[in-house]
Amino acid sequence: MKKRGVSAAAGGWLPALALIGIMGLSGICVAQPSESEVLVALADKGVAPSLKQAATASRGLAEAVRQLCAQKDAAHLERARAAWQEAFLAWRRAEPFQFGIGKGGKQDRSIDEWPVNAIVLDQVAATKDFAHLRESKDIRGFSGAEYLLFVPADATAATAAERCPHLQDIADEIAGRNARLYRQWQEEDSRRFVAAGDGEPFLMPEDAFAPVFARMLNVTERLLRDRITIPSGSDEIAAKPEALEAWRSALTRDAIRATIAGLRLALVGDGRTGITGLVAVRDGLVSQKNPQLAGAIAHQLDRIDKRLDDLGGGRTLYEALTSKTTVLKPLYDDIETLQKQIVEASLTLEVDVRMPGEL
Repeated sequence: MKKRGVSAAAGGWLPALALIGIMGLSGICVAQPSESEVLVALADKGVAPSLKQAATASRGLAEAVRQLCAQKDAAHLERARAAWQEAFLAWRRAEPFQFGIGKGGKQDRSIDEWPVNAIVLDQVAATKDFAHLRESKDIRGFSGAEYLLFVPADATAATAAERCPHLQDIADEIAGRNARLYRQWQEEDSRRFVAAGDGEPFLMPEDAFAPVFARMLNVTERLLRDRITIPSGSDEIAAKPEALEAWRSALTRDAIRATIAGLRLALVGDGRTGITGLVAVRDGLVSQKNPQLAGAIAHQLDRIDKRLDDLGGGRTLYEALTSKTTVLKPLYDDIETLQKQIVEASLTLEVDVRMPGEL
């Protein structure tokens, strides 16, 4: 699979579905959204509930692990596995909203490093002799917790030796970092975000869209580079199916779908007060409104969801990739198109945003 750069020209726009959210069925125009309205909707309907759900689910994971290590039975192992799945998917849905404004509000990759270093983790989990390696990022976070929960055949194996102390430490860290992200938003970033135009850090309402677009481009770039190209291989690197995220829990497809759901919420929202609703009706100093682009973005998100449904022919993405390394290329192409559309939307709204490589 050959990696390609981001282009500002998306091209090939489809008919404007976005106009449905702006025009009544009778053809009478409803009030057009302002930048401030869209920021408030993004904060109240996107950022806050997404970060809250991630914090709640990760707290549930920490508690489920605590119960597993106390009871050490099959029922509690299954509950801990289910709690991990819920927490990971909530984290992935919240990805587009982890842009933060103040210090501590941005995503911390230390709990989302993939793939896990299984060789080192096996040693750390087996004996205290390797306790000094417990802080290594490649044996912690969601990848470390998945390995410790889903590889063992039963609860006895899952809680043997030093597995519980390390697993509990990981789960508590995941919960703590998600709690801090949500608290930072609630106590500081939210007020500054929705008040954009009243002063620092955003002199104009449209300035507040810069971190949002930067984050969305970062998320799509990570999907393309880390989550598709590295496992699939390219002209420069060999395929590494084991680098797929969450393949041991068979959750790779759902994890990508969760990230796309977060992007949909960030971009489309409820339609009228989403970013695409603004793209459809707002003229800038130089650029003009682009309802065709607004509709194309919604269509592309649907296309990616459909692609995820069809990929693999009933097999997990890991199983499909091990038999055919090009199986994810159509998904790569679809997400790259979405990334180009996000760039085009930023140009339409005249948002000063850096590209993924500069983030």
